[in-house]
Amino acid sequence: MQPPAGLEEDGNKVWRLRKGLYGLSQASRLFFKHLAARLKEFGFVAATSDECVFVLRKGTSVLIFCTVVDDILQVGNDPELLQEAFAYLRKFYTVTDDGP
Repeated sequence: MQPPAGLEEDGNKVWRLRKGLYGLSQASRLFFKHLAARLKEFGFVAATSDECVFVLRKGTSVLIFCTVVDDILQVGNDPELLQEAFAYLRKFYTVTDDGP
């Protein structure tokens, strides 16, 4: 890693990263924190038994998202609500649907 142009480098100082970089140990934790915040904004609630499981209830519709690092397994009884949730997530992330 190189310092930005014009920055004088002092050999006695350490750089502090202010964001996660892909491949670092903190990256998946920071991504999950960001994803969880977006899901909660949409109306999902984290399950009490597992913080990686999110549940959304709207009337008779139920969506359950199970997250593993950067993958989501979704289960639900309302395809329109599912599409609405993914349209919301597409505002923040590149979302692909790998099918059943």
